[in-house]
Amino acid sequence: MPAPFTFAGCGMTGNTMQATHIMDAVDAMHTADDADAFNPGDHSAAGPVPRQVRAYSGDPTATVIIPCFNEERFIERCLMSVLATEYPLDKLEILVIDGMSTDNTREILARLAASHPQIRVVDNPRRIKPVALNLGIEEAKGEIVIRLDAHASYPPNYISRLIWYLICYDVDNVGGVRRNLPASQSFTARTLARLLTHWFGVGDAKHYTGVPRPSYTNIVFLFCVRRALFDEVGGFHEALIRGQDREFNLRMASLGKRMMLVPDVTSDYYARDSLAKFAGWAIEGGATPFRINRYASVQTVSFRNLIPPAFVVALAGTALLGFVQPIFWWLAALILAAYASVAVYSAAQIALREKDVRFLFAMPVAFFAWHVFYGLGALKAIVEPMLGARSKSA
Repeated sequence: MPAPFTFAGCGMTGNTMQATHIMDAVDAMHTADDADAFNPGDHSAAGPVPRQVRAYSGDPTATVIIPCFNEERFIERCLMSVLATEYPLDKLEILVIDGMSTDNTREILARLAASHPQIRVVDNPRRIKPVALNLGIEEAKGEIVIRLDAHASYPPNYISRLIWYLICYDVDNVGGVRRNLPASQSFTARTLARLLTHWFGVGDAKHYTGVPRPSYTNIVFLFCVRRALFDEVGGFHEALIRGQDREFNLRMASLGKRMMLVPDVTSDYYARDSLAKFAGWAIEGGATPFRINRYASVQTVSFRNLIPPAFVVALAGTALLGFVQPIFWWLAALILAAYASVAVYSAAQIALREKDVRFLFAMPVAFFAWHVFYGLGALKAIVEPMLGARSKSA
């Protein structure tokens, strides 16, 4: 049996969840992976080029784990894309770990499970994603465990190619490229999706921007692993409502495990189409690496994670200091001008590619909002421990 509730390296268990994060639990079922996504300093492919070291010799049994909560808009599309896989269905188990959804998700799941024996629904009363993942690991019967997201759809070769790479390249974890698509055809949804596919929005997150060939990395999107890996590495840290994938990947890397990003395995992820959800998502994205760092036995904050909060501090600081010494307003204007030049250049690239001039005006605003909200989230997470210590001493 794996040890899914043990956090390797610090002797903590999943039951040590911080009370301040419990109220975020329901929304975290939607946003945990997204909040983890924009961590640009940790996704670059580096090191030697992976090579095939063995031949493929038969299809192992596989379990797909899909955490889910209130996904009535997407869950059927997700599951039907999985069932359309070219991988043998008699070797496949699909576990949907549902956080007691309150919309029509459970009705949809019951209907699909009744007609497709591969699907099994597992209840997750605690409604948080790391618990869902650990429940899935405990229930999994397959030799290979693949984690999918309910907010996405997958091509027929997705599962088979991941397993082929895992076996033939003899690595410990394999992931593909995530294509961010608009959740609707509104211009807002299209703008937010384009933000997540451009380097100025996601930095060098290779699982968004792609790689030309299979490449080693230290973080992949979702996972495809041998089930036995969890006996050695442990499961997901349940105190990390957001960013548990990031901590798990970095823990794997610290133990010498090899992860590989492959360009010919893609999934279609439907980005948020609400400005309010976008703002909250960006704030949590900025906070996530700093919050993880409080628990992790490895360093989870990169230099690049510090750039958005530094930008916010520099811009706000120079603007405020301008009331004391007007020269600082010139410095604030210089910072804004430098930022705007890159934002407009990036927007022009997107507008030309999409053949839509509206992006030239919308994208700089979207980039600015994304980076400011991300920076504010990081600053919030940085000061939280200090505020907590002060309230305890009061």
